[in-house]
Amino acid sequence: MSDIKLDGDAAVVGGIHSDSHNTQNNYNTSTTTHTTNNSTVNNQTVYEAQKTQTEIYQQNETLFLQAVQERLEDGKLDNQKLAELNQLSIQWHIAPLRANQIIDQVRQNIHILQGSKGNEFLAEQILTEVFNAIQTNHTDILKRKFNSLEQLSRVMTNDNNIQFYYHLLLASMYPDKCALAFFGSRTDNYWQLFWTHVAFIKTGNIDNATVLLPRMGGFGCPQGDIALLMALDNLADYHKNGKQDYYRQQTIQYLDQAVQNGMSEPLSALWYAVKEMLEDKPQPEEWYQFYCDTTLSEFIPKEKSKMAVPPQMPTPPPMPKFNAQNVKLNQMRGFNPLQAANNMGLGSVNAISQQPQMASMPGSTTPPPMPGASSVPPMPGAAPVPPMPGQSKAAPQPEAVQMASEARTADEPIDQPDPLEDHYGIILTDGNALARKYGCSIQEVYDVFNDFIQNAYDQQMYRTFLDISQYGLDSTHETPSWIECNEAVSRCIADNNLTAGPDLHLFIIGGDDVIPIPRVEDPWPYGGERIPTDTCYAFEGTYIVDLLDSRDSDFTVGCARNNVARLPLEDGQLDTDIRSDIGAYFNISGMYGGGIPVGNVLMISNRDWIPASCTMTQHLPLLYNTDDPELIRNGMYISPKLLTEDSESLSIYCKSLDKADMLMFNLHGADAEGMCGFYSEDEAFNPSLLNQGRARVFNTVACFGARYAGYKRNDSMLLSALYGGGVLLYTGSLIPVPMFSNEETDEARQLLLNPGTGSEVLMRLYPLYQFKGMTGGKAMLQAKCDYFNMCRHVEDDCFSMSTALMFCLYGNPMLHVRRREYVVESALQNDAMPPAPIKADGSPLKKTMRQRLLQKDKSNQSLIDQIRGYVDENLNAIRNMVEQHLYQQLGLKPEMLDSIDQVSRPTIDGNYETGYSFNYHDANRQYGADTFVEVDAQGKTKRIYTTK
Repeated sequence: MSDIKLDGDAAVVGGIHSDSHNTQNNYNTSTTTHTTNNSTVNNQTVYEAQKTQTEIYQQNETLFLQAVQERLEDGKLDNQKLAELNQLSIQWHIAPLRANQIIDQVRQNIHILQGSKGNEFLAEQILTEVFNAIQTNHTDILKRKFNSLEQLSRVMTNDNNIQFYYHLLLASMYPDKCALAFFGSRTDNYWQLFWTHVAFIKTGNIDNATVLLPRMGGFGCPQGDIALLMALDNLADYHKNGKQDYYRQQTIQYLDQAVQNGMSEPLSALWYAVKEMLEDKPQPEEWYQFYCDTTLSEFIPKEKSKMAVPPQMPTPPPMPKFNAQNVKLNQMRGFNPLQAANNMGLGSVNAISQQPQMASMPGSTTPPPMPGASSVPPMPGAAPVPPMPGQSKAAPQPEAVQMASEARTADEPIDQPDPLEDHYGIILTDGNALARKYGCSIQEVYDVFNDFIQNAYDQQMYRTFLDISQYGLDSTHETPSWIECNEAVSRCIADNNLTAGPDLHLFIIGGDDVIPIPRVEDPWPYGGERIPTDTCYAFEGTYIVDLLDSRDSDFTVGCARNNVARLPLEDGQLDTDIRSDIGAYFNISGMYGGGIPVGNVLMISNRDWIPASCTMTQHLPLLYNTDDPELIRNGMYISPKLLTEDSESLSIYCKSLDKADMLMFNLHGADAEGMCGFYSEDEAFNPSLLNQGRARVFNTVACFGARYAGYKRNDSMLLSALYGGGVLLYTGSLIPVPMFSNEETDEARQLLLNPGTGSEVLMRLYPLYQFKGMTGGKAMLQAKCDYFNMCRHVEDDCFSMSTALMFCLYGNPMLHVRRREYVVESALQNDAMPPAPIKADGSPLKKTMRQRLLQKDKSNQSLIDQIRGYVDENLNAIRNMVEQHLYQQLGLKPEMLDSIDQVSRPTIDGNYETGYSFNYHDANRQYGADTFVEVDAQGKTKRIYTTK
């Protein structure tokens, strides 16, 4: 057994009886003595006295670990043993949470090592059902048995039969999960390598697949297994490259070698499936039809004509007209989603007692034998089939703790897809620009998009391909403006008779150097000069620009031409290939036409923002793994208790991360190079943690939480999540995100917004609309418009508009989260849903005017000294109020005061209210908040803004 890793370099010390009360420990050191002032000092005592507190703590943990191992040797923990361990943890000053963690991990490791004991009967029954279901091609039964098989695979890590069938089903039915599980694995497993190779081919990750073949040789595996995988690779190339005879002959040759060299016995069905898939119209027999229909389904592309022109959308059914009634929020009170699918009975599944005779393959040796009922893998105690060529080289990983909060209600099965619905959209990109970035031909670019469009057609997702180069926009020397690209979208809608409205999905492919990011004036007076936002592409022409200039007044879904999302890329030339990037994302996205299953949400909040974070999450099914009040508050993980450098808290969080379906964050972000994580007092989350999770949906309100333009892929949380992190829908901002408090309207704000404002309210509505079953693009557009119209008069016109514009959706806008009625009901109970329909009042944007009065000079002289000599007597008169209120009550230090502005804010009656804004910036903190405090002419604080 491999010992669990402890902090520092602690190792298990042998030869010590753990329940001894002797305080002297045994070490292999000399015991020579020195006599000083007639007293004898033992070297051992000196050594003990010189130990640091850290060394003593590590030694005590080691002793406690030994004590736990001794008492759990038989795998059972009774009350007496637990009482003894509690006593020892107190004696050795082990914190209760850490003690429980050590006990749990030792128990889990012992259960893994003893996994087959007592599970023989269960494993035999599960394997028999799985085997029979495969031979009769009952995928519904396999899906139901998959979770049971997965649990057995975690504890019976050395059972070859369990491992074979678990990884077979994982690669066949959930290839994306199979690939991600491999990246997160720290153990060596032959059958995981074998079937992950298949999963990589299915998802289009060819480069990753080829790396695995040499690793399999280290197990001393049958050479026929390798030959079969090589036949499978050539089969994929055969169909991918227009059925060239070369690949067909290579497939036949490797199938022949697989038989000659000998294969693992259970692979014979896969052999027959590969052979059958060479036919123009495969007609597999029932006993290996599962392999053709499911395991190798992605190997044969959908029938389509070879295209030398940009891919075109197949003729879809007529698109329904937009109904404005569908977007009223009060409709959600009667929300009653469709049932996911009809209940399926298990039926009668019997083992095949008699197998049909198979004709041998022309020009090859005798095919391998067909598996019969007797081929049900033997259980422990019998000769293992298939023979596993090697053993695990590392300690098995303990199973993550199952929490009560992870339980899902019986009427909300997460594995049941939603009924397919018609969705319509446009793909907007620049084919020539993508070809230049990837160093490939324009036809290779078109092939990737053509595969995506054709496959999506079967899921009732109908897309029109819009390459701006086909609309006369040449990007060879200069990227067209966003206005030109937006006009091309309008022409495309007219040319293809598409119905404009919020149910039309615009999917932008590429970064700023492919389809430019619109940058519009930031209406919030304390923001930057420009907001980068794809929201402009959701409306005709320059509608958003006109709205900001008060030439248009309504910001509603009824005014939208379409919803919008983007699959971004970093700038410049790429060293990856288009199929491994965009193609791989398309492949995984295509697996969720029936919706992304989300049964829980994992949230991290800054400790100072807990009330605001509750605004985002109080209606959501939060996932957590401990009851520690310092680490968990209101179901959320709290930082700085949770930090990436704190191995104890991080390990607890990672157990939840392994089971999380949706991730949410309310933390600081940064724009500095190399700081792509999220922070409180220090780093709380970074992109490397994405490999330890499985979440498909990622929502963050951190500053720069979606940064990608101008950053490398490994320096962007967004790009890391979409390419390699398994995330399909990502929402965040490219710029600093503000927060707001208004002392004069606290009561109204509490009634309407709870403690959160701005981004917290937006991110409360957006997941709610996702759980209603709206597509990601529609949910984001709806949330933006409803948030602005609900909050503009409570917060501030410009603040609310700025917040709505800065958040954008990244990923396929047609994807949706599977409907969860209980989440909507929870939202009603927690007042997360507005009590009445949200309507635009038709009033233009009211802008605040700001004039800079004082700016901190380079000498860092305090602005307080400059205020004393300033000619504005009002400003000079409020100096004492500023010092007392801002510095004493808000904790803002005088040296942080960076500038002072005069502010004129419009009032309801059409007049202007004049005051001052004191602006604070801490130059010593890379992700610290900027603070803007508005006071009236008498020095009374009116509003406080901060950034994240």
